[in-house]
Amino acid sequence: VEQSTSEVLIEAFDEWRRDHSKRTLQTDLLAPLLGRWNISVYRLDLGYNECPSGLLSQVSAGYSAYFFVPRDAKRRGLKVQRLKKLDPKFDKVLSFLRKHSEVRLDSAAILAELETKVRNRERQQWVSEFLQAWGLRESLAVGAIGVLGFFLARMRQTRTRCHPTDEDGHAGHREASSS
Repeated sequence: VEQSTSEVLIEAFDEWRRDHSKRTLQTDLLAPLLGRWNISVYRLDLGYNECPSGLLSQVSAGYSAYFFVPRDAKRRGLKVQRLKKLDPKFDKVLSFLRKHSEVRLDSAAILAELETKVRNRERQQWVSEFLQAWGLRESLAVGAIGVLGFFLARMRQTRTRCHPTDEDGHAGHREASSS
């Protein structure tokens, strides 16, 4: 990492972190966005000793911390920077990154794109979980009932147009009045 030719953002976490699924999703979706600027993103689980000792400082149990490693840090004599706040919101992570990166990031635009991607992915996950919870047959049955209801309403509307009602509200023809 210290000899990387790209800048690096590291999410280091303890295995007991509280907001695991949301933060993991955000980091997963942030990585390709930052890749556009040649910034690599790594996630290290410190509970499984994935990090060489001495590179990153400890992270309190249940939290995530973010570190920035400049490109060629070891050769250039630069140190790893740590965001002081644990479990920060991603606007803080992007501000931290913008502060230390050589690249000038538009953190507001990246955050907006990230939030959109997160919402879309959460919606996809919700639909998937819904289908799994209900089962495919039940979901198809409910959908078929909805389609059937739509066609019945449509037929009723078409029938009303074909057979207009008289003033009394009865369908049919008026008898010719005798004069």
